[in-house]
Amino acid sequence: MKKLREAAAKYLASAPAEVTMSSKRQITLPAKMVRELGLEPGMKLEVHMEEGDIVLHPRKMGWLEYVTSGPPIYTKNRTKEEVDAYIREVREGWDRRARIAEGDSYVGSTHDD
Repeated sequence: MKKLREAAAKYLASAPAEVTMSSKRQITLPAKMVRELGLEPGMKLEVHMEEGDIVLHPRKMGWLEYVTSGPPIYTKNRTKEEVDAYIREVREGWDRRARIAEGDSYVGSTHDD
């Protein structure tokens, strides 16, 4: 009897779930599938047709999205003051590069004008 229960549980777990499409062509994914796949609201899914079936799978995160999705590595284990100082330093570098691009020959020099 135990094997029959296990087989039934396995079948039910792998059986296709039934969903209904709304008037806006939206579907709600079964909660168990969402949990098992680690899906969260706002995540992108890829959809395509395969031999007449609709196939959904989580979209792989692109490099840029991966890099920008969390705090910069520099900020780990840093105080707020250290992070603020780092941000100021980076922004000053942007300003310096912009002035150089505009032709300011004295950027970064020690000349007093």
